[in-house]
Amino acid sequence: MSGSSSVASGKSPAGKPPNDEGAVTGAKELERFKGVLTLPFKHKEVDPFLEPVDWQGLGLDDYPEMVTHPMDLNAVQARLERGGYADVLEAAADVELIWSNSMLYNPAENWVYQAAVEMKRYADLKLAPIVASAKARLEATSAAASAAVDAVPEPPEADVAM
Repeated sequence: MSGSSSVASGKSPAGKPPNDEGAVTGAKELERFKGVLTLPFKHKEVDPFLEPVDWQGLGLDDYPEMVTHPMDLNAVQARLERGGYADVLEAAADVELIWSNSMLYNPAENWVYQAAVEMKRYADLKLAPIVASAKARLEATSAAASAAVDAVPEPPEADVAM
């Protein structure tokens, strides 16, 4: 989800303030996500993904052209700590961006690409239950909002005398 989501704007899809239960559940999901995100930091392949790529120092002049939205684990963790994500899906998208950027830039036979594949597999395994729960909750909220909008009757057409 993007920063322009209805959750980030403080309004539900139906234009009403989000209910407290959904906000509390979302906050709990983010706390759980933050806790589980510590696990990839302990993985043996984590080093290339902790900090932003020093593309200038490494002489990777084409890196900014290929990777337009760089991301690293410390950036995700810092944003989680300051409450910068609207929901788990937004945080999970940034984690996914780390692996996809690495696989986009590096050829498949490169050790960084291989490390990204391994880290993606590991992170997906650990984060999947939280992400699935968040998706289910957001889909249920969206379905309920849609049903509420569908339940609003159309105003009757006014008779117009000519």
